[in-house]
Amino acid sequence: MKSKDFDRLEYLQKLILVQNFAKEVDSIIPHFGPLRIVTMYALQKFFVALDFDLTNRKILSIKAFNDIHYLNKHTRYTAKLDLSPLKIISSKLEYGSDPTYCDGSGQ
Repeated sequence: MKSKDFDRLEYLQKLILVQNFAKEVDSIIPHFGPLRIVTMYALQKFFVALDFDLTNRKILSIKAFNDIHYLNKHTRYTAKLDLSPLKIISSKLEYGSDPTYCDGSGQ
């Protein structure tokens, strides 16, 4: 599965994949907008950002991205965030070699 395949899934399917197969990598609490937390997960050869509104207790978005450059929009708010775990995971993930791999066959 690639990030574009993930983006085509329905909302509930995305949540199930993230809950059952993704590894949590890090979280960011942005200092703008509503009180929320953005949690990043590694899933196969891409990452998923789950944006959760803490005030209203609801998910705002679930977006797939391929590398840590997606996080550039959070740079000024996360200057002290250690991105080395993301860099390591990004460089080591290989198709099918990650235990979170799921080809949709239920295996």
